[in-house]
Amino acid sequence: MNKSKSSLFLMELILTILVFSIASAVCIQIFVKAHLLSEKTQTLNEAVTLCTSCAELFYGFDGDLVKIKNELDISNMAVAESSSLTLYYDENYSLVYPEEGKYTLKLINSTEGNMLTCNIAFTDIVSSECIYTVPCSLYIRPAAPATDDMMLPDAGVLPNAGVLPDAGVLPDAGVLPDAGVLPDAGVLPEGDVIVGGAL
Repeated sequence: MNKSKSSLFLMELILTILVFSIASAVCIQIFVKAHLLSEKTQTLNEAVTLCTSCAELFYGFDGDLVKIKNELDISNMAVAESSSLTLYYDENYSLVYPEEGKYTLKLINSTEGNMLTCNIAFTDIVSSECIYTVPCSLYIRPAAPATDDMMLPDAGVLPNAGVLPDAGVLPDAGVLPDAGVLPDAGVLPEGDVIVGGAL
């Protein structure tokens, strides 16, 4: 009898340990997933901020990648080509040299007609996953031809644009006659009440 009670107690203890180990494994997985999701969200937030900043620079400098590079004050940290600019960021989202980078922020310009388009992409170097991208477009105003044919005839001074004739003092522009006190504007007769501005 004692042997069966002790074996039952051991089985109950083993089942309890098994339930707690399964629960702890599930909890650990939940914490790991929450941590990974938090890191992914932080990376996405930083990517949105950096891409939006570069889009503002693109619009501010009319799509000139050289001016953008100079504004960021990064001499050796960026790789600039004729129509692209690549910036490198570390795990803390700080600009670094290309060999130290974990992420890239690439601006690629393309021209189609009078539209300058820039695709700004934030990418993880290890997984080659594009985390965030921003397309930007800018209208390029065509240069006006500098010929004399475009000049309007007599575009200088308008004829008779001088002083108006007799633009001096208006006649009889003095004081209005009887502009003093209004007649009978004194005291109201007794018993009259003003209602709504009328007697």
